[in-house]
Amino acid sequence: MLRIATYLKRMPLLPIAGVVGPLVPGFLRDAVYDLVANNRYELLGMKDECRLSDDRFDDRFVGE
Repeated sequence: MLRIATYLKRMPLLPIAGVVGPLVPGFLRDAVYDLVANNRYELLGMKDECRLSDDRFDDRFVGE
């Protein structure tokens, strides 16, 4: 995920996380991951439907 983050230019903090993240010890990265995972609905909200069915996101997925 951290390697991918270096390419996500639309979100300014993610490339920084991609560079700095590997320098952080694994146990700290795991703790941050667990914190986000346990609070993802509070941070990102909950949706009633999957975004896969939204035509606005078709260009983000590999077609059949």
